[in-house]
Amino acid sequence: MGCVYKQFDTDRSGTIGSSELPGAFEAAGFRLNEQLYQMIVRRYSDENGQMDFDNFISCLVRLDAMFRVTTRMSVE
Repeated sequence: MGCVYKQFDTDRSGTIGSSELPGAFEAAGFRLNEQLYQMIVRRYSDENGQMDFDNFISCLVRLDAMFRVTTRMSVE
């Protein structure tokens, strides 16, 4: 996931802007709707809409867990 983050941190500031997040999440394997992106930005980004690497990874871990649970529930 570090490679995905570096790919979308184009200015090498150590953060990814909220406008770059959809592409970063898609590159990491997640396609999300606009409402979920907005919720993620509010929860994991700073007041300027910038997400650092730690928050990016934390968010991906939670998304992965959420998708696994809902997939398992839909199969059962």
